[in-house]
Amino acid sequence: MATKVTDFVEPVYEHLRANAGKDDETGMLVTHTPLHPWLMDTYDLTESQAKNIRTETVRALTAQGRVRRDHPRSVKVWILQRDDDGQV
Repeated sequence: MATKVTDFVEPVYEHLRANAGKDDETGMLVTHTPLHPWLMDTYDLTESQAKNIRTETVRALTAQGRVRRDHPRSVKVWILQRDDDGQV
């Protein structure tokens, strides 16, 4: 089981990508799927723990240039990093 925030970064990123779709206006990948319920179910976390992990992992992914979240209370997360094939 994941124990540190860094342990959650890749699984959260993969979850975001798996639930993302192309935005009609920009063509960028975006997801509107709330993260904390998935974290609670997948990792048996409390709501408070899941929300903390969500915040810290999205901050880490933002610092890495992989995602963007326009507002801290928004569930919308933009996927910024391209994979090895050049796909977002």
